[in-house]
Amino acid sequence: MAVLITGVSGFIGQRLAESLLSDGIDVTGLDFQNFNRELFQYENYSFIKESVTNESAFEKVTWAEYDYVCHLAASGVKAANRNWYSCVNVNVTGTANLLRSLLSAESKATKVPDFLFTRTFYEEHINQFTDLRQNPYIVTKAAAFSLVKNYIAAKRSNTVKIAKLFQVYGPSDNPNNVLNYTAAKLKQKENVYLGSGSGKRDWIYVDDAVLALKSCCLDDDKQDIEFDVGSGRLYTVRDMVETIADLLDAEKNLLNYDPALDRGDVGIAERARKIPDFWTNQIGIKEGLNKLISSIL
Repeated sequence: MAVLITGVSGFIGQRLAESLLSDGIDVTGLDFQNFNRELFQYENYSFIKESVTNESAFEKVTWAEYDYVCHLAASGVKAANRNWYSCVNVNVTGTANLLRSLLSAESKATKVPDFLFTRTFYEEHINQFTDLRQNPYIVTKAAAFSLVKNYIAAKRSNTVKIAKLFQVYGPSDNPNNVLNYTAAKLKQKENVYLGSGSGKRDWIYVDDAVLALKSCCLDDDKQDIEFDVGSGRLYTVRDMVETIADLLDAEKNLLNYDPALDRGDVGIAERARKIPDFWTNQIGIKEGLNKLISSIL
C-alpha cells in the first residue's frame, strides 16, 4: 500500500506519516517545508518539497502509484499564523490544484487514489456565530469543502472520505493552545489567564485522531463517507484546565477566569455523532492530559 500526505510537516500529518510507516506502508510526504527529518529513518518514506499552492505541484506525482491521498495541508490553523492571503492560497487554491490533478488523471483513464479530506466542526456554525466569518481559516476551509463536494459530484472512479475533526490536542501543538499554555504555566507554578472557561468542546487526543485517519485509509469499504473524529462527549475548558491542575497537584487559584477574554465562538457546543465503525476513541481525558503534561519541559 502507498499513501501520499499533503501537509506532512503539520501537527497531524507528521504523526499520521509515522504511524503508517511503522506498519510498513509506503508514504510520500508533500510539503513546502521539511521539519520532520526523523521520517527519513524509514526506508519506505519519500518526500516531495513542493507547495500545494503551485499549480504544477502535482505534476511530480504519478497517481497510479498510490492507493490513498490524505489532504492535510492547511494554513491558519493557529491564530498566530492566520491571514487571508495564506489561507486562500493553501486552503482553497491548494485544494483546487489537487482536485484538478486528480480529475486530469481520471480523464486519461489513469488509476487515481482514494481521497481523504479533513474539515473542522466550526465551519457549520458560520451563519450562527458571525465572528467566524472574520476567521480566514474557517471561511477558507468551508470554501475548500465546497470544492470537494463538487468533486464528489464529478464522474470519478475513486472513493472520497471526509473526516470532521473536533478539538484535537496533544504534544507539539502550538504552545498558545489553551491546554498547552495552561500545562506549561502550572508546571512553573505561574498564573494562568483564561476566558470564562465555559466553552464546551469535544476534545480528542492527537494519537486518537491519527488512528481514525489511519483506520480510514486501511478500511476496505469503498463507499463514500463523511465521519466524525471525536469522543462524542463534551467537556468545558474549565473542566480541562482544572484536570491539568489536579494532575500537577497545582493550586487552582493560579487559574484566573475572565469572561471578557472569551472568543465569539464560545457558544458552540457540538460533539461527534457520526463515529465510524472502523475506529474507536481509546485515550481518555486524564490519560491524554497526562501525556501532554509529560511532553512539556
